[in-house]
Amino acid sequence: MLGTSMATARILTDAGPAFLKAKGNPQGPHHLACEWVGTQLAAWLGLPTLPFVLLQIDQAVDEIPFLHGGFASSGTAFVTQATSGHSRGGSLEELESLVNPEAISHLVLFDTWIRNSDRYPPPSSVRKPNYDNVFLADVHNSERGTLKLPAIDHTHCLCGPDGLNGKVASIDRIKDEELYDLFRGFSTKV
Repeated sequence: MLGTSMATARILTDAGPAFLKAKGNPQGPHHLACEWVGTQLAAWLGLPTLPFVLLQIDQAVDEIPFLHGGFASSGTAFVTQATSGHSRGGSLEELESLVNPEAISHLVLFDTWIRNSDRYPPPSSVRKPNYDNVFLADVHNSERGTLKLPAIDHTHCLCGPDGLNGKVASIDRIKDEELYDLFRGFSTKV
C-alpha cells in the first residue's frame, strides 16, 4: 500500500510484482479512467510507458486494503508491472544518463496537451511539483545510457479536481497557454 492520492497498492501477480489502482480509491472512478486514457494516449504518441493490464477485482475474493482504510472495490483495476528504477532526484546527471533524452520534451508537450497538473503544474498553480511522478527506469546493456524516462501516472490528466465533467471543456482550459512539466533541468533539455 502506498500513500498516494489513488491509494495505489503493491500486489503480487502470477507475472510478478505490480502496482494496482482500483475502484474505491479516494479520488474516485474518473481519475482511474484518466489513468487508462492518459497511458493509451502516451503510447499512441510514441512515449514509452510501463507494461500494464486491466484486471477484474472481485471484492468478495480479492481483499486489497488501502493504506488509510477501506478496500479495493469490485470492478476494473489498472495494474502496472513493477519495474526497477527510481523517482527522479532532480540531478542533471540523471538526465545525462537517459537513453531517450527526447522523451523530456515529449513529456512536457504531452502533459501540457492533456493538462496533467499532477506531475509539475504550471507556474500559476498552487500545487507543488510531484517528483515521484517522474520515474527513471533502469536500462541494462545499453551504450547510450543507464536510465529511461517513461510516461507514468496520468490520474489527473484531462480532468480537474472535480473529475470528468463539463468544466474540462471550458474555453479557459482550451486557451490555456501555460506549460506543464517544466521541471528544473528539463528546460535545458527541451
